[in-house]
Amino acid sequence: MTQVTESLLADRYFCIGKTKNEMQEVLFQRENLTIHYHHGHGYLVLEWNGFAEGKNFRELADEIIAAIGKTKAKSVLSDNTNWKVISPNDQGWAAHNWFPRLEEQGVKRLATVLSNDIFNRAAERSIEGMAEVDCLQIRNFGSLDEARSWLTESKSIINC
Repeated sequence: MTQVTESLLADRYFCIGKTKNEMQEVLFQRENLTIHYHHGHGYLVLEWNGFAEGKNFRELADEIIAAIGKTKAKSVLSDNTNWKVISPNDQGWAAHNWFPRLEEQGVKRLATVLSNDIFNRAAERSIEGMAEVDCLQIRNFGSLDEARSWLTESKSIINC
């Protein structure tokens, strides 16, 4: 591999393993959200940070839908560890709008690593209970390892 090619890959990927299949591609990055695509297992990784409310939250949610459309990912790992409180309006919008859109895009599994913020944890559980979906499996986890393990288990896939 040439230095130029290696440099281009370094700009677009960060290495988790030694091959492209073990790497994650950064698809989108802003102050409150980074979206990665895990090539080896074919799922999106969302890294939330700080506060994202109203219009900003919805624009970020649209970026996630766009990333799913681009990658055709069937699973999403949402790392909410550093995410702060989700407003009640945004909770309702996510449950009644965004989660159904995820399902329409073909997403089958959403693994959420719960926020360190106690108020956001309550909001995350509330959204899960309100989500208007039929086949999308949503599970909350206390760690990234647990979430990754669930996403990569073949027995966790539902065919609807």
